Amino acid sequence: VKKKLGKNNVRLVFKYLPLPMHKNAHAAAEAATCAKMQSVDKFWKMHDILFEAKSGLDHDAIRRYATQAELNLNEFDRILEFINIFNFNYNIDNRFL
Repeated sequence: VKKKLGKNNVRLVFKYLPLPMHKNAHAAAEAATCAKMQSVDKFWKMHDILFEAKSGLDHDAIRRYATQAELNLNEFDRILEFINIFNFNYNIDNRFL
């Protein structure tokens, strides 16, 4: 679409809408947010890993996925702590996507 209409005429917006019946959906959204804060490429890498996750989305599994996505784990933990302290809104500004 961007090729046809021009990159300045198209904007992709990705919204985090964690399903209320999925007990780890918020944790997955938080992990994706942490990845996005490091780079858009890392967001998409983490996104794909999370959607393909076979071993669950508990805290330990998400940290393994963060390693797999080549995230800086210290920064990942720092951002995750910030998100949890300030009760992060999952529908964040997606201007970088």
